[in-house]
Amino acid sequence: MNSFIITNCIYDGSSGDPNPQCWIYGQVNGTRVFATAFFAYLMAANAANQMQAALTAVMFNWYAAVYGTQFTPWLTPIAVPVFPSIPPVSVTAQHTTGPYPQAEVVVTQALIGSWSA
Repeated sequence: MNSFIITNCIYDGSSGDPNPQCWIYGQVNGTRVFATAFFAYLMAANAANQMQAALTAVMFNWYAAVYGTQFTPWLTPIAVPVFPSIPPVSVTAQHTTGPYPQAEVVVTQALIGSWSA
């Protein structure tokens, strides 16, 4: 059983990219994790009501890749769930405007707190 905590999920809203890479900050088993996922993937997981499953795989696989050699046997990655694609119009990331610097945009759908899996 592994424990997960999401502390933040952000992307650069000034890039203009409709599918930006999102940075996911949190912890897996008490160790800090800085995983990434694309905005469209997170929105597809949200639309399928499977955000926890998606973040479990993304975060644990980052944790296993970085810290897996510290464990015997090595950690086995979790299969990343695949979700049906949703129309591109509904997955376009919000963008910020105004003078530099602009704050990153928070992906509120990914802020699901803590869980065990």
